[in-house]
Amino acid sequence: MFSGRRAAMTASCRPATSDAERPDEEELARPSRCLGWTRADLLYHLLLDAQRALVAFAAPATALPDADVVSYWAPFRPGADTYAAHARFVRRSAAACQPDLAIVAQRKHTATAAAHAATALDGDARVAVQGHVMAGDFLATLTVEATIHHLGLVAGGRDLAGMGDVR
Repeated sequence: MFSGRRAAMTASCRPATSDAERPDEEELARPSRCLGWTRADLLYHLLLDAQRALVAFAAPATALPDADVVSYWAPFRPGADTYAAHARFVRRSAAACQPDLAIVAQRKHTATAAAHAATALDGDARVAVQGHVMAGDFLATLTVEATIHHLGLVAGGRDLAGMGDVR
């Protein structure tokens, strides 16, 4: 099961990374399918996900997992205390990156490194992530997030052929 989650996680990075390289500055300023976020904002959020993955893969935990692929999302639901603060942080941080294409390059390098680091993970690995300890479910959260946000990124009818790798 772990190797399947690892393969899904690395596969989910590819379409979002390749589609992120297509837009120009004007397209990055357009709305994404994530309410209140531009495509550049969404790419910045995906960059943070890749950074979070790299940190987690390098932060082995000895405690038992205390979150799974379902419970992990609770603090990030719309209306949760941390939801609005994170959305504001992402919008402000993305706006500080000029040009927007800088986010594209940084996200590509970071996501590629995270996918590579995932291939080296031991199947029994536990990682510390955002105040929790997770095992293979962390890879599943990254897959879900990359897949959903890829759909938000390609708002406006881009070709979704790359999503077949994730299904």
